[in-house]
Amino acid sequence: SSYERSDFLAPFWNLITDTGGFIGGIVIFLFLMIILILHFKMNARKYSDMNLFLMLVFLIFVFTMGFSQWYLKDCFRKPRPYQLFFIEKGLISNNGEQFFSMPRNQKSEYLQGLVMKNNESLSNVSLPVLNTWIYESGFSFPSGHAQTSFYYAVIFGFVFLNILPREKKYITFIPFIWAVLVSLSRIILGLHYPVDIAAGAFAGMLSGFVSISLPLTARVFRK
Repeated sequence: SSYERSDFLAPFWNLITDTGGFIGGIVIFLFLMIILILHFKMNARKYSDMNLFLMLVFLIFVFTMGFSQWYLKDCFRKPRPYQLFFIEKGLISNNGEQFFSMPRNQKSEYLQGLVMKNNESLSNVSLPVLNTWIYESGFSFPSGHAQTSFYYAVIFGFVFLNILPREKKYITFIPFIWAVLVSLSRIILGLHYPVDIAAGAFAGMLSGFVSISLPLTARVFRK
């Protein structure tokens, strides 16, 4: 793990992990929208299909994230690594039975009070990471951040492959490097296990491939 105050990379990993969240996903979607608007600005006949494509990309993002966060996680009810870390340190009692039965917002309030009461015991944890732990109080499986990042990696990879000139197609790999970094950050910060990342990445790539395989997408990027 890389969550300690003494680790100079902890703020970097915390920043990377934020880009894969729901807010980060919206910002990335806006970036995608700007790229496509600029690319098709001289081609008015493509605008209608482009708008439908963007709407589809956004709706799939929202639906898959919602399904993962509000249904799958509660089905599997797998604790996060940092939550087990709190249990091992004796900060969460009764093996977390009461804690894991709480609604998500109550978990965050509980963790916030816990951190305030045990400030000395957690003094080695980087403050931004500690705040992330408090905020991300839900269950672990699957990783929504891995799902979001690999979903957008497939979308952006496809878009770059179709709109960039041949000498710049290496940019296609950059979204996948970002997705790998986001996924690594989730493990490094004690928020997920590798199997959570694998499941989220698979779900994200699958939904991404569905998006780029539709007839609407073919119409938008047809030469």
